[in-house]
Amino acid sequence: LFIPSQDKTLIYEQRPFFYINYDGVEIKTGRWGWRDYTEEYKVETLLIGNSIAFGYGVTSNSTIHKMLKIDTSGIIGYSLSQIRRQLELLPPDVTPKKIIYLYCMNNPILISFGPSRFFLRGRLALFQRAQDFVLNLQYEMSGRNYYDFLHKTGVSRMKDDFRTMIDISKSKESSFLVAVVPVLAWGEAGG
Repeated sequence: LFIPSQDKTLIYEQRPFFYINYDGVEIKTGRWGWRDYTEEYKVETLLIGNSIAFGYGVTSNSTIHKMLKIDTSGIIGYSLSQIRRQLELLPPDVTPKKIIYLYCMNNPILISFGPSRFFLRGRLALFQRAQDFVLNLQYEMSGRNYYDFLHKTGVSRMKDDFRTMIDISKSKESSFLVAVVPVLAWGEAGG
């Protein structure tokens, strides 16, 4: 389902024109790797996000985007920064009237723990783990909490990412809506 990306922020992308039947759930992607996408019509409303927007673990007819009768560019495992970058790279001929960002509570994670971990190059993955360990140790020794630092950094990045997504929406003359959902378990991505 995934292929390495040439973009260093995305790390990986969903494979275009792909089909798989995984545990009885059919997944097919179109030209841009979007689930169930067909080029027979113009994208009016685009749902962006991670695996919840993609509909991971549910049948095609049970996905949020199918129930709302809209397109989705949701990518399994994407963090907020990856979703923002994906929006920046939308093809020029994709100009939806509305963009809905399905914000899942696990989106602010700085590095995705989904498929990203498989596409991080060896040294980069090792460096990230070592950096996390050293930073955590430094913060513990100074009496501060590393995860509080991560949260503050995540909030700052989140603000920047949201501003960028709003600017991109404006440049495409699209309205922008954020829908907040809790973290869902496998098979609950259908709303």
